[in-house]
Amino acid sequence: MNLEQLWDEYHEHVRYFVLHKTNHHTDTEDIVQMTFMKAYEGMARLQDEEKRRAWIFQIARNSIIDHFRKEKKTEILPDNVNIAREEPVADCN
Repeated sequence: MNLEQLWDEYHEHVRYFVLHKTNHHTDTEDIVQMTFMKAYEGMARLQDEEKRRAWIFQIARNSIIDHFRKEKKTEILPDNVNIAREEPVADCN
């Protein structure tokens, strides 16, 4: 199966799944495209063609997690945020 066939067969289902799991996040299309890129790259490792649907949905789940993990790391704090400094803890002994 090539990428176009994979896209044609699963795109709408994966897109709906990602929309539902991300509450219609604005990056849904990016996540869907990343899912299919990862799937295409890993197709040679798929040993059981009958499990292709479950396999691509697992890739979609992982792509959602990866996306939000990456987004969280790159979040920029506003200038007016006060960062609490750690105060030394008094020795109670």
